[in-house]
Amino acid sequence: MKPALFIITCVAFLIFSTPAFSQTESNSIESPATIKRISVEGAAQVSESYILENLRSRKNNFFDRAALDRDLRQILRLYSLKNLYLIQIDSVHYIFSDDSSEVSIQILVTENKVISIGNIEFKGNPSLTVSDLLNVMNSNVNKSFDPKTLEMDIEEILRLYEDSGYPFAKVTVAELKLYEEKGQPKLAISLHVSENQKTMLTQLEMSGQQQTRSNVLLREMRLTLPRLFRRTDIEAGLARIRRFPFITEARAGELAANSDSSYRQQISINEGPSNIIDGVAGYVPKTTASKGYFTGIANLSFLNLYGTARRLDVRWQKKNRYSQEFLIAYTEPWIFNFPLNLSGSFQQLVQDTTYVEQQMTLDGSVWLGTFGAGLFGLKLKYVDAADPVTSFLYNIPTAQFASAYIGLSYDTRDTPYNPRKGTFYKAQIEYGRKNEDRLTANNSASDTLIVNGLPVIVEKNSRTLSTQKVTLDFETIISVTRQLVFYNALHGAVYKSPQTLVPYSEQLRFGGLKTLRGYTEDFFNGTRVGWNNFELRWLTSPRSRIFTFVDLGYYYRNASSPVDQNRIIKEDGWPIGYGFGIRFETQLGLFALDFGLGKKDSFGNGKIHFGIAGQF
Repeated sequence: MKPALFIITCVAFLIFSTPAFSQTESNSIESPATIKRISVEGAAQVSESYILENLRSRKNNFFDRAALDRDLRQILRLYSLKNLYLIQIDSVHYIFSDDSSEVSIQILVTENKVISIGNIEFKGNPSLTVSDLLNVMNSNVNKSFDPKTLEMDIEEILRLYEDSGYPFAKVTVAELKLYEEKGQPKLAISLHVSENQKTMLTQLEMSGQQQTRSNVLLREMRLTLPRLFRRTDIEAGLARIRRFPFITEARAGELAANSDSSYRQQISINEGPSNIIDGVAGYVPKTTASKGYFTGIANLSFLNLYGTARRLDVRWQKKNRYSQEFLIAYTEPWIFNFPLNLSGSFQQLVQDTTYVEQQMTLDGSVWLGTFGAGLFGLKLKYVDAADPVTSFLYNIPTAQFASAYIGLSYDTRDTPYNPRKGTFYKAQIEYGRKNEDRLTANNSASDTLIVNGLPVIVEKNSRTLSTQKVTLDFETIISVTRQLVFYNALHGAVYKSPQTLVPYSEQLRFGGLKTLRGYTEDFFNGTRVGWNNFELRWLTSPRSRIFTFVDLGYYYRNASSPVDQNRIIKEDGWPIGYGFGIRFETQLGLFALDFGLGKKDSFGNGKIHFGIAGQF
């Protein structure tokens, strides 16, 4: 028998084992009568109106004695929901009209007092103290008695035993004894514990995976064997496995016995697609000054090469009419069989026909507990202006950068695709050095540029500068209901350099599908930037949703005055975007559509982003 059923049965036996009410009537019922009035006298701790709302016998209904008997039992149940178990129905009076066509019903109740807990005792618990057990319980002495709370307490006691090496422990209600103390009804609770044997875990047994190697899953659980069985260790290991983007579910199965009295934990794995082809296209409508044009992203990701969790990513992106980006990255997990992941990447950016940027990066992450990771990396970057005139006009020096960063991340999201709950946090700080060659106007120099048809005498200056960058990302997901989810993401970054005017190629950029929707890619730039994404999501499946969004951004930078190039001015702004979107699975892959409007945009000027991610 389940604990709750046993508890309720015992309470019912203690309290309702004697007659609960008597009935009196003034006339016998020979034909159906209509209920003229029904009342409950003596109800205070549970309101009369609430009781009457939950009865079938109501005014103007036909009187039915069987229905009224059920209603009397319903009154007892309503009181039990309020933890009032000593309710008595003293009598039921029927007052009929002279012709017996109508009847008034009067129910008299005595509520009595709430049963409080007088004592809790345990038997059969040599491995854990009474204090240990009481600390996990919400049922305490002098608190009102609630069977559901006691049931949850028993579950907590069993979890405590599971985390102490006793997964086969049992807890039963040995006795519930009702007594009175100083006029107050009390209940003495006696719980019996059967601890059974302490369990040693010597094996983790994976099943269900088709591609992923068992040793890859086992090492990700990070449990050294043999070890004392603890349920929280198993659950933490399963949570780590679920973070693989190619694993849809990982569940603990049977705890099976071995011939040497040790045990093995069986684990069931469900795999999802491990390869992704992702395409997103956007269209920027025409204006009076320019034609409309398409933007787009194409991603190819192999998330689980040869079943080893090695990863290869290739990305191409056309940000606007004149800008595009290419990236290739490879990740090697568990270097030297240590929870250390290393990733190498090469990235090239062509920005508005003004400069080309090439970057090589070595990124690393090391495990820091169940949800945390330490981050570190090295970067080399080269920036070349398209030509000397562009370099001079747009303040884009040729530069070489070398930098290193460290950081921390913390991730409790339940799934990477469509989380229902959890938090993600990442912070990084980066230090770097750059060598730059800059062209500046100097009439005593010997080099000449033709700028807008006029000769300008320039000189080349070389210097070395120190740079710093701090980035912060924070996401939180809160479930309103099972399907309705509130998503909030905050991102910010600050770039510091000795220069009063930081070149555009070094400034932080945002705008577009992944940052501030309703604007083209990298529409905004600055040395201090941030954006906040608010979404109200309706989850229709594990990978599908519809949502509305509001995005708020901020940027700040120094710039040359358009009136006087030698005067420095401050530029900042708070752009906003809003709209709606949808994600849903098809036979071809995951379909995505976002429609966003920027500040002061008309509906016809909205930005449309759509795409499909094929998975195999």
